[in-house]
Amino acid sequence: MSKALLVLLVLFLGWTLWKKRRRERQQGQTPQDAARAGSGSDAQAPGPINAEAMLPCACCGLHVPAGEALLDKGLAFCSADHLRRGRASRG
Repeated sequence: MSKALLVLLVLFLGWTLWKKRRRERQQGQTPQDAARAGSGSDAQAPGPINAEAMLPCACCGLHVPAGEALLDKGLAFCSADHLRRGRASRG
């Protein structure tokens, strides 16, 4: 009887340590690592993209990157021509 309890105790401790180690390993992963581990694929996931805000042109509605947009009085324009048109229509 005592041998059976000892075996059960050892199995319980092993199971508990296995779960703890598995949980620690999962918490240390990034979302990309977790997705890759779940998919079973060895292909590397693409890295993060440095996204820039896109602003709509006040004249035509075309979205342009914030770094390339021409700003005037809080409005964004896609080109110098549209900037001139926007100023003419407001003023």
